[in-house]
Amino acid sequence: LPTVIAVLVIACPCALSLATPAALSASVGTLTRRGIVLLTADGLEKLIHITQVVFDKTGTLTQGKFKLEQIRTFSNQFSATEVLRLACALEASSSHPVAQALFKATESQPGSIPSVTGLTHTAGGGISGSVANHRYYFGSERFVNERTGLTLSTGSTDHQDKHRKITSSVLANKSEILAVFYFSDELRVEARDVVSEIAAEGFNISILSGDRSRVVKQVAATLNVPDYQAELTPQQKLETLKRRQAEGENILAVGDGINDAPILAAAAMGVAMGSGADLTQITADAVLVNNRLTDLSLLLRQAKKTRRIILQNFTWALGYNLLALPLGVLGFVPPWVAVIGMSLSSFIVVTNALRLAPWQRDQHIDVRDPDASWAYT
Repeated sequence: LPTVIAVLVIACPCALSLATPAALSASVGTLTRRGIVLLTADGLEKLIHITQVVFDKTGTLTQGKFKLEQIRTFSNQFSATEVLRLACALEASSSHPVAQALFKATESQPGSIPSVTGLTHTAGGGISGSVANHRYYFGSERFVNERTGLTLSTGSTDHQDKHRKITSSVLANKSEILAVFYFSDELRVEARDVVSEIAAEGFNISILSGDRSRVVKQVAATLNVPDYQAELTPQQKLETLKRRQAEGENILAVGDGINDAPILAAAAMGVAMGSGADLTQITADAVLVNNRLTDLSLLLRQAKKTRRIILQNFTWALGYNLLALPLGVLGFVPPWVAVIGMSLSSFIVVTNALRLAPWQRDQHIDVRDPDASWAYT
């Protein structure tokens, strides 16, 4: 009877059953306190198998805070102030960074914004609407060309060629291009270090953007990312992602705009920036609440460390059972020793899992505080 009791106690799978959930719980708690919210139960498990990280550009690698640098008009019928009001009218219901830059630029301009009817949004392209019974189009050069058949002359892009950090939006009606708006958007300060760190961890890096080729090319060169594609529609982004997945890549996609929602939903792991659109955050598997790109590096590191801790827990739990069970069957382990051994095994597994939690931290840290400092064991 004592031998049977000892064997049953030793064979109790407490440590094995705690090996994974204890580690995952500690990791999820750590990430949440840091401002990284996992929206799916298997988020960390997905991260373990990631092979490629795909970035959007605007609002992800860049700050997403556009500044209107210049307006070039091409029509004698409209002044710079008038085309600015028209663009603001079309973008009045938008939260896109371009819209915010236009609204800010009109703060010092006299006059009211005209009313618009028949607004039509095209994801990744632009917006159209009617003002005083005239149809206007505002968005990318390709969007305007597809709607009106109008094309910018080579000379009209000279400013952009000289300043490659500049991106542009075109305003036109059915008969002529009225103006080109030039916006600047700086890289995030931490972007270069984050991309370098992720690449050093062995992940393939790529950029999929809907912005103009010359702008994306410069960003990719600055970040040393040879794999990039530009001027993609949301559908083209999705097709590219699916093609790479079919080739065997497990992809983590990072984005912030509504245009990024499809690829965040289709990727093995989707991560949305905290400043991103609500739809993007809903479709993602994780949200960087504090809008810090550095938190993406922490997320990937934490996933690797979690996997290592889980493997250690399984090794210990299985090793203990394989060693103790034969001794118990042979009668060398009394029941009271078996109880101590089982409890000690579970204690070791839980303690090892707690290595995933931060030990040196302010217990009252505000996850919204971007200057909060952390120390991990």
